[in-house]
Amino acid sequence: QETCEQAGSEFYLVYVPPAAAVIPHGQLDYFPWNIDLGDSTRYDITQPNRITARICRELDMDLIDVTTGLQNYEEQPTVFTHAWHMSDKGHKAIALELFERLRVDGMLKEGMEVMQVSN
Repeated sequence: QETCEQAGSEFYLVYVPPAAAVIPHGQLDYFPWNIDLGDSTRYDITQPNRITARICRELDMDLIDVTTGLQNYEEQPTVFTHAWHMSDKGHKAIALELFERLRVDGMLKEGMEVMQVSN
């Protein structure tokens, strides 16, 4: 953050959630069948988001949490169900969310638009 300030740039921390926080419970092929990620008494899927947000507030850092964007993106799934990685749809969802945040914050040149990319 300090380096960005010295260079006259903006600093954003981007939180990319684990796949388990993005798709409905039970759709991940690599979790054991007996682990219920929806059981908040045993597993808190939102804890990393909350901790990251708290740290960013304490350090006065801009946070972009792409969790909701991945969950609500029109093309699903945004993560691979058999691996802990974003799919091509997930990468598009994140790129669109970052673009929109930069646009809203006035960080983009006038007239910049999202390019439509086909698969």
